[in-house]
Amino acid sequence: MVFLWVLLLVVIGMGVYLMKQYNQAQGYAQGVKEAHSNITVTLKKRLDLVNKLIDIARSYGEHEKLTHIAVVEGESLAQLSQASARADSAVTQLNSMARSYPDLKANSTYIRLMEDLARIENDVEQRRESCNARVRYYNTFCNSVPFVFFAPSLGFKPAPYFSVESADSLDNLKDFVTDDGAILRGKLAGAGNQVLSSTKALGETIESKSRMLIERGQEELQKRRNQSYAAESAPTKATDEPSSPSDAT
Repeated sequence: MVFLWVLLLVVIGMGVYLMKQYNQAQGYAQGVKEAHSNITVTLKKRLDLVNKLIDIARSYGEHEKLTHIAVVEGESLAQLSQASARADSAVTQLNSMARSYPDLKANSTYIRLMEDLARIENDVEQRRESCNARVRYYNTFCNSVPFVFFAPSLGFKPAPYFSVESADSLDNLKDFVTDDGAILRGKLAGAGNQVLSSTKALGETIESKSRMLIERGQEELQKRRNQSYAAESAPTKATDEPSSPSDAT
């Protein structure tokens, strides 16, 4: 019975520990996802600025070499990765055109948009650093002992780092997916059923032991009553016996 109580306490302790570790890992995972989202939003703003610069540069010549870059809708990171690569090429062409067309380089709208583009690219770099910092915290936590033994079974996969220079790193962001509670709910349901079964078995054992103790107590009490009755009856029986003839003489 003591073993069952110890087992129950161990199961409860493990459950509390896993819940705390899970919540912490989930917080890190959500931080990584938020950083990914911030990067995609910033890259889309960059594409929009590049398209506005293309509109201005088209009026100065070589317009056939400059085409609009389709702004990615939804969450297609593969398309966004391809569009970002085309934007890099377009910015290179725009800088080359600005050197060939002084009027373009002096255009106030062009200058303002290029300044906005520089700020956006700086934002991309800052958000890259923030994203990779969150990825590092998340991966370090998931690889720490003892959580490393539970992380895969709870749906926590390694998160990819992001590099501005690598288009593949942007495409890899879509591979970072966590279960967001589905696996944990299943495991908690199974653990709950196990605890319930163990508790039921413990209750049945306690009930059986209690019944046996009560029965033994009742038997012992009845035995003592019988012994007491026998002890009280013995003198009475001796007194009631008739006296012998020698005693009468």
